[in-house]
Amino acid sequence: MPNFEYRATDPAGKLINGIMEAEAEQLHFEEAARLRDRMWKVHKVLERQRITTTDLTDQDVVALAREGSWADLQLLFVRGGMLVGRKDLFWQEDAGTAEAEIYRSFLQQFYGTEVLIPSTIL
Repeated sequence: MPNFEYRATDPAGKLINGIMEAEAEQLHFEEAARLRDRMWKVHKVLERQRITTTDLTDQDVVALAREGSWADLQLLFVRGGMLVGRKDLFWQEDAGTAEAEIYRSFLQQFYGTEVLIPSTIL
């Protein structure tokens, strides 16, 4: 029997692993390989969505990058410890505007229109 490298630990993954192994035992290697490849793709997508956090609270992470008069704010939305979305905002500011002022202005405008404000904003 071939050795299929990916082994899931979640209940659905274990069930699919069982089906995959049964297919391989019946010499249906193409079907077993198809199931393995699908599981691997799902695993890779979920892996990219994971972030490491010691706290499962909802939080947004805001970061600023500047070059000359251009500002770029990156906003990451973390809900229940999972990265669920992001926003990338560009705009032109006076090059002399302090970073604290850019953050203050952004937070007031963005969260003034949001209905769901997370418990933590970093």
